Amino acid sequence: MWSIFSSIINGDGEEIPDFVVCKNCKHVYSYNTRSTSNLVKHKCYQLQRENTEKIDVDIATKNAVTEAMTRWVIEACRPFAIVEDKSFHDVLQSYVNIGVKFGSNVNIKQSIPHSTTIARNINGIFQKCFESVKESMRLAKETGFSLTCDMWSDSFQNKHFLALTAHFVKKGKVIKKLLGFKCMGDERSTG
Repeated sequence: MWSIFSSIINGDGEEIPDFVVCKNCKHVYSYNTRSTSNLVKHKCYQLQRENTEKIDVDIATKNAVTEAMTRWVIEACRPFAIVEDKSFHDVLQSYVNIGVKFGSNVNIKQSIPHSTTIARNINGIFQKCFESVKESMRLAKETGFSLTCDMWSDSFQNKHFLALTAHFVKKGKVIKKLLGFKCMGDERSTG
């Protein structure tokens, strides 16, 4: 953050409180010491973050994380592959960012939302994702897309599932969007 922004010093050599300036574009922002949320939205900061190389941690740190995750997988009966999940990586990155912003004495329990808060937020996240998929499909309609369906069974629950996925190319990259997912019933009802 402070490689992009600096405090503003007046002609008398005194720091002007509650304001900072971008070192690159000289844009002035209001700032209080409790929050940098308006600063992280600045284009120069975003550009710097996109162009910053990721740093690998040392082996001792990686071993400590491996042990903590292994204990979590065992104690919470989570699948081993959960550590490969992109959304899980996003959650971890958000906590790395919190640590950078606030230091290592962050109250983790206070920062994790309650399960009822997660439940209340599902519809809002769904609406955002739904609008994003609609916009993607609107744009894909111009260049074309294909649809595939996949059906599989869960033998443990005796249920069948069907998924519909759209595939299209955007900026030379193949994009997949899940359009629908439905439980088709159990094996007993299919005769």
